[in-house]
Amino acid sequence: RNGGIISHNNKKLIARPAPYSFIGRIVNQSEDRPRTFQAELNGEKVLVSYATSGKTGWNLVSVIPYNYLMQPAKEVGAFTLLIGVFILCFAICISLGISLSISKPVEKIIKAMKRVEEGDLDVSVHFKNKNEIERLGDSFNLMVNNLKAMIKKVYEAEIARKDAEIDALQAQINPHF
Repeated sequence: RNGGIISHNNKKLIARPAPYSFIGRIVNQSEDRPRTFQAELNGEKVLVSYATSGKTGWNLVSVIPYNYLMQPAKEVGAFTLLIGVFILCFAICISLGISLSISKPVEKIIKAMKRVEEGDLDVSVHFKNKNEIERLGDSFNLMVNNLKAMIKKVYEAEIARKDAEIDALQAQINPHF
């Protein structure tokens, strides 16, 4: 009741007046006030909690450093950050894999198209997966084959036309005898 210490971790402080600035606040506190407050002890922020015994009237005071209280929260925060970084790295790897699975076949088709532009009609592309890219490759192969067939038809038609011209010219040169 008068601010003296009855029990303490440091045995030298027992039976002496409490050397803490917040003791007066506890002793003079009314019953309806909160029994927990912040204080500073030796330059460190602490949480002070107390209860008054109904039998003896003594105040039981607990002083807990905020660092001690916040340590589990800091550990959870660090763990959460670590998990977040891991998930981010995993997501980047998955995104990169998906991106490469799309861009590599497209690049293969583009290279084949450039070869066709340069006149190489013996180009074809083949893919392992059954997806839209493979269908695009199959369409490309069909287009190249149709182009070759059309060029062959035009070439054969041109040869037939020239043969007909030659036959006509020979008929004019060699009259019927």
